[in-house]
Amino acid sequence: MDVKTLITVAALLAVAASLTFAEVEAVNMTLFYESLCGYSRRFILDQVYPTWKKLSNKYLGIDFVPCGGTEYYDEGEGHFSFTCVRGRDECHANVMQACVAHLFRDDQEFVVKFVACIMETAHPDRAGPQCAESLGTDFEKIQQCMIGNEGEQLMVTACNRHKSANPPITVVPWMLFNGEHDNHDHRNSLDNLTSVVCGKIKQDKPDVCSHF
Repeated sequence: MDVKTLITVAALLAVAASLTFAEVEAVNMTLFYESLCGYSRRFILDQVYPTWKKLSNKYLGIDFVPCGGTEYYDEGEGHFSFTCVRGRDECHANVMQACVAHLFRDDQEFVVKFVACIMETAHPDRAGPQCAESLGTDFEKIQQCMIGNEGEQLMVTACNRHKSANPPITVVPWMLFNGEHDNHDHRNSLDNLTSVVCGKIKQDKPDVCSHF
């Protein structure tokens, strides 16, 4: 095989590799929610977690933003206090999930399973240690984030994202797909998130999407 042919083959392989990468680009969903909101919990347990299990990280990336109607107050010296819609328990559960989403940002499987685990318990604000243990992780790392300044800063960031969303968030759960909110997608996601995500996968659709 001469040099010209080798260069041509290499170029074709490079193009094929780039096309393969593009074909499996995941749909990114940003989820704004409140930890103790019944609608948020139901959506995560009935739609988000089952859809993620069907599609996996390959097709669906989830950015959890737990804030909702939380208000925060600057107490000075880099510290903040928070008031949540359902009281201190919700604030506790919110910061726990904000810490998990940040600390395990490179392990989406853990984040999704942890959020689903605590949401299916009667008291999500208390379920962190048992859910971390069930997933083979020490809760201490999460706890240190929650009680320190890091957790406060993560909650401020989450709430700033909530407040600056465009269009403005009017209800939770609230979804963005690839950075955009669409009312039609929002309504359909509440009943069949899988079909909405499948509709946004451009190429190399998984078998589960053949039903939609």
